[in-house]
Amino acid sequence: DSTVTKTLTVTVASKTSEHNEFGSGSSNGYVIDGDQSPQITLSKGVYKFDQADGSNASHPLKFYYDRDKNREMSTGVVVTGTAGSAGANTTITIDDNTPTPLYYQCTAHSYMGHQIDIPTGQQARLNITSATATGDLSGANSGKSFTILADRNVNDILVFVNGICMVP
Repeated sequence: DSTVTKTLTVTVASKTSEHNEFGSGSSNGYVIDGDQSPQITLSKGVYKFDQADGSNASHPLKFYYDRDKNREMSTGVVVTGTAGSAGANTTITIDDNTPTPLYYQCTAHSYMGHQIDIPTGQQARLNITSATATGDLSGANSGKSFTILADRNVNDILVFVNGICMVP
C-alpha cells in the first residue's frame, strides 16, 4: 500500500556469525529491526530505512543491482539527511517496475548489507533481440561476441536457437 510507510530501524554493529557476509568486507554490518543484515522480502509499498541512530554515522545506506555495488539503483529512492543524524533515512517505493533482486549496502564500506527480494518486481535480465555494434549474433558457430554490463554473468543470458533455449 503506497499510502502507508513501513519503517525499518537501521543500526550498525560488529558482524557476528549471523551476518551473511561474516568474515568478508567490513567488520561492521547493518542491523535491521534487531537482525544482522537479514535477507528481506518486500511487497509493493513504501519502506523507510531509518538511519537516525548514531551508529550509522559514515555508513549511508543505498540500493544496488548487485552486492558488489557496481551499479546503484535510484529509481523511487529518496535519501534524507546524513546517516547517524536525527531524521536521516533512505526511503524506497516498491512497485511492479522495481527490479529484483536488489542489495542494500553501505556507500563507503563493502558487504555490510544483504539482498532484497521483490516477488512482484521485474527480474533483472539481459535481453538482446537483434544485431549489435559488434555484428550479427546469428549463425552456427559464428564466433560473434558481445559485451554485457560488468555486474552480469552467464546466468543472466538466455540464448535461443531455432526457438529452443540453450542452457549456459
